[in-house]
Amino acid sequence: MVFFAKTNETLEAITSALSITPNDQIISICGSGAVPFALLEYLSGSAELLAVDKNAAQITFARKIAEFIKTGANKELAKLTPNEENYFCKKDRQIKIVQNLGKLSFKLMDVSKCPEIAQKFSKGYFSNATLNFKYFHQFFCDNALVYVTFGANNDIPNNVDKFLEQRSKMYGYRIQDFYDVDKARTEYACQIEAPNLFRWTPVVFRKKC
Repeated sequence: MVFFAKTNETLEAITSALSITPNDQIISICGSGAVPFALLEYLSGSAELLAVDKNAAQITFARKIAEFIKTGANKELAKLTPNEENYFCKKDRQIKIVQNLGKLSFKLMDVSKCPEIAQKFSKGYFSNATLNFKYFHQFFCDNALVYVTFGANNDIPNNVDKFLEQRSKMYGYRIQDFYDVDKARTEYACQIEAPNLFRWTPVVFRKKC
């Protein structure tokens, strides 16, 4: 069963904050496929993207979106991704995504169980899968950027440290022991996300060395 047929996050906030570079190795929650395909547009050089999900139906759903983008089936694409219709149906964007489809791979995997992965990533998107965030550091190389989202919180840009201390007590570990907050990227992402009706509040972390 497909549980996520759309994303409530703003794709521009994610792609802008992660600032994909030609050598990036990226891991992303698959979900509806919207975020992996949005990131895929910006891949170049040797950059690659791994989309993971614990639900095989989500990966099948994302592969169907890929086929619609590849064939330019915009009517079918719009029906499948109503929230992203204007985003993914743009011709120049579709061309770039199609050119980079060979850089995308899918893996059936439950990140909440923190499986071991031999590959190390320089960028990551984990949506609101933050409960086991402590253990995600094994996925990343030093200084990697990781984009996660929390429930709506207008104070995060100005009081992110206080917010994370509160979350640390809830989670039973200090997030700051493993990651620094990239405050400039977090503030920028929050500005882009602010008009979103279904607002989630992003925080961009950088893995400590």
